[in-house]
Amino acid sequence: MSDGRMIELELSNIEEIKPSQLSLMPDDLVGHMTAQKLADVLTYL
Repeated sequence: MSDGRMIELELSNIEEIKPSQLSLMPDDLVGHMTAQKLADVLTYL
C-alpha cells in the first residue's frame, strides 16, 4: 500500500498472479547516475 502499511491476503482469495508491465524503477533513472552508482545498483540486484 502506498502509505507503507502491509496487508495479508489469503491465497484462496487471489484469482490471478501476473507480472507487471511497468517497471518499479523510475524512467531515466540511469541517466542521473554516475557509472559507479549504476555499477553499485547492478551489483546489489
